[in-house]
Amino acid sequence: MYRLPVSYRHLGHIHICTDKRHPSGSSTWIIRHAYLDDPVTRVEGVQVTYLVQTVVHCMRTLPFPDALALADALLRKLKIERQLLEEMVTELARGMPGYRHALNVASYAGGRAESGGESIARGKMIEANLMPSDLQFAVPDPHDEKDTFRVDIVFKMHGGSLVFVEVDGREKYTNPKMLGTKSTNDALIAERNRESRLSALGIPIVRFTMQEIWTPGVIEARLAVVGITPDTLAPGDYRDTAQQPPRPEDYVASLNQPKPHLT
Repeated sequence: MYRLPVSYRHLGHIHICTDKRHPSGSSTWIIRHAYLDDPVTRVEGVQVTYLVQTVVHCMRTLPFPDALALADALLRKLKIERQLLEEMVTELARGMPGYRHALNVASYAGGRAESGGESIARGKMIEANLMPSDLQFAVPDPHDEKDTFRVDIVFKMHGGSLVFVEVDGREKYTNPKMLGTKSTNDALIAERNRESRLSALGIPIVRFTMQEIWTPGVIEARLAVVGITPDTLAPGDYRDTAQQPPRPEDYVASLNQPKPHLT
């Protein structure tokens, strides 16, 4: 309902929040959660929990990569940084099952990721102890010094050498909003042209499909081929280059408001 990225594998059930005073049982396709006093709103006529509560509850229960995709999307949607999300998780989920998991997810969130696929890929890399050094990294176009390209994920190794990682999702070739006036063939040709220019920089490029991202061992094996292991990565990660958070006094007051106002 909020147009946030959720893996298809998690869409087999409908989750409903009910009042603890009037609970009812779950069924094959419907799972009920008793949340006392959770505020609600309406989106396109459907009664739902508020945006932030919805994401935080999902962060508590989903596997790390899927939860990270939602956390990243919330940062993009609200134009906030991860430190504020950590405050929100503490405010809304402290003492609830999965609170520590949600707080850990929030600590790795990054609003610069542009798609759910990128976020899931990064989550799987983090689980493999392979921390990306930067996200949406701008590199010069070798054929036009006035232009730049952005790379999904960058790894920096000891000595300063870089490796680019691109995540191939189908959406940019099929989603009308992302295609704009281009056809799928136009998008494919543009992507081939973009990669040829990136290759001219002489920096290794590793591409992953979402099927490969979900296949156990593929990420580690593919990155090891270009020399990326936990021992070869330079210190630091993508969080070091994120925008600094607002001062606590700029946002702490909003956290003390009734929960609906967090959105």
